[in-house]
Amino acid sequence: MQGEPCTKLAEKSMLTSSDKLVLYQFNYFYSTRWEKIGLFIVIFLALLFLASLFDKHPDVLN
Repeated sequence: MQGEPCTKLAEKSMLTSSDKLVLYQFNYFYSTRWEKIGLFIVIFLALLFLASLFDKHPDVLN
């Protein structure tokens, strides 16, 4: 997970537990958000690729 290095850094530094919790939630939110965006982009590109294949080879559908 993307959030791991920052939480390890927070554990090594002299932060209070509430600071660690806020930092962890912040990292978790952003890592999951970017994973969702990345997944959406990959699916979108795959659909474009499949659409272009079907456009070039209409006999595939038969």
